Amino acid sequence: MINLNFKQLNNFAAKLENTVRKSGKAIMKVYNSDFEVTIKKDESPVTKADTIAEEIILKDLIKLSEDIPIIAEENIAEFGFPSFKGNTF
Repeated sequence: MINLNFKQLNNFAAKLENTVRKSGKAIMKVYNSDFEVTIKKDESPVTKADTIAEEIILKDLIKLSEDIPIIAEENIAEFGFPSFKGNTF
């Protein structure tokens, strides 16, 4: 189990600011094009913007800490829930 204090959480947030900007730019690039909407197995919609943004976010979250399991919508739709130890998300 990982315990994070306020300083660590604040540090994570500061590092993820660039992640948010990168994923936002990627989303807008797709939305400013002729993009398709596909339907997942659970019958919910997904676009290339969804998958690209999630890839950017996951990559940067993993860099912060491999000890915190990440639940991400598109990843779960394809691979299922991650396994984890403890009770920290």
